Amino acid sequence: MALKYFWRDKIEFPEVSQELLDKFSSWDPMLGWCNKPNLRKQDRSDRKNTDSDKTKVFPCYTTDSNGSRTPFEPENPTISITCYGDSYCMCREREDDQTWPWYLGQTLGARVSNYGVGNYGLDQALLRIERDFDRDPADVVILAVTAVTVARMVSVYRHYLEPGNILAIKPRFIFNKDKSLKLVHYPVESKNQLRDLSAFQEHFRKYDAHYKKWITGKPGFPYSLSVLNKSNRQHINILFLRILFRFNKKLHKFLSTRLKEKENIRNIEYELSFWGSDSDLFISVLERFAVLAKSRGFIPVFLLQHQKRFLDNVDHVSNDLAWKPILKRAGEQIDGLHVLDTFPWLYDVANRSSLYGSSHHSELGNRVVAHEIGKYIQQKIAPGLANKNESLKSIEIEPEKLH
Repeated sequence: MALKYFWRDKIEFPEVSQELLDKFSSWDPMLGWCNKPNLRKQDRSDRKNTDSDKTKVFPCYTTDSNGSRTPFEPENPTISITCYGDSYCMCREREDDQTWPWYLGQTLGARVSNYGVGNYGLDQALLRIERDFDRDPADVVILAVTAVTVARMVSVYRHYLEPGNILAIKPRFIFNKDKSLKLVHYPVESKNQLRDLSAFQEHFRKYDAHYKKWITGKPGFPYSLSVLNKSNRQHINILFLRILFRFNKKLHKFLSTRLKEKENIRNIEYELSFWGSDSDLFISVLERFAVLAKSRGFIPVFLLQHQKRFLDNVDHVSNDLAWKPILKRAGEQIDGLHVLDTFPWLYDVANRSSLYGSSHHSELGNRVVAHEIGKYIQQKIAPGLANKNESLKSIEIEPEKLH
C-alpha cells in the first residue's frame, strides 16, 4: 500500500477513483474546497498517530449554518469578530472550544466566528471573505495564515507543491506588470470532472509556479541514469531505504531521520523563497483586503502564524524570517491594515513543544495566540470602536486567562 502511494506521488495526473471523489465532500465550485455548513465531523488530520494508536480519540469540529466552526457567542457581546484563513485559523486537532478564536471570544467578551479551512492560501481566504462576509458581518475581520501561504498563493494544483494532494486545486491571483491583480478562476466546473485531472494539464502547467520544480525533480519509470542528478537523489535514497528496511530496521530508522531532516530544511528554504520572489503579489492581495474593509465597514487584521517545523529550523535556513521585511512593508504601505506576527510570541518560549500538538497548536498554544491578539485589540483597535461599543473601554486582559 505504501509503495502504491509512493508511485502515485511521482505521477503528474494520478487516477482519481469514484471512492476518493465521494470522500471529497468539501468540494466548492468557486474556491476549490470549503467547510460545509451544519456539519459535525471527526478531525483525523493527525494521521501520524492514526495507525500507531488504535485507541486514540480524535477531536471533532462542528460548523453552523454559515459554515463557521462553532462561534463563541456571549449573551451581550462587546464586539463582533470573524476569522478566515487556513488550518491554523481553523485550529485542527482541537475541539471546538479549544481554538484561539474561541479563547479570543472569552478574553474580550466578543462574538467570534471561525471560517478557517485546512490547506487554504491567503487568496482563497480573501475570496471567501468577499463572497461570505455579508452572511456574518463583523466589526473586525482577522485574516490568519501560516508562512507557507505565499508558496500556496502561486499554486493552482497543490500536487506540484505537496505531492499526493491531488484534489487541492484552487484559484489564484496573478500580479500584472501594471500592478493590477488578475484572478485566475478555479477551472473545474463540476466535481465529476476531477476524475480526469489530465484534462486540466494546460491550465495547471501555465499557472502553477511549482510545476517547473516538480517536473525537474520527478523520476522517470523505469529509473534511468537521469535520476542521478542532485534534485533526484532523494528519490533514490527513499527507494534504497525501502529495500534496506527489510534487513535492518534500526539503520533504516537512523538514515530515514537524517534524510527527512535535510529534506525538511530544503522544503522550508523553497517555501520561504516565495516571500522574496512574490512579495508584490502578497502586498497586492492584502491591499485588496484593506479596500474590501473600507467598503464593508470592518477593521482588517492580518495575522501570520507559524508551523512548528519553521520555528524549529529557523536557525538552519539561509532565508530565515523572510516574511519580516514584507510584513513591515505591508503595515507601513497599506492604510488601515493591522499586521500581527505570532513568531515573537512563540519562538522564545522555553518549552516550545508545549505549544504544539502533532501538527498544529496545542490548547495552550491557542490560548497564547488568543491572549496576544486580545491585548492588541484592546490596546490598538478598541479605542477606535469605543463610540460604537462603549463596553470596550473597560476591557482588561488578565495574564491568568492564559491558564
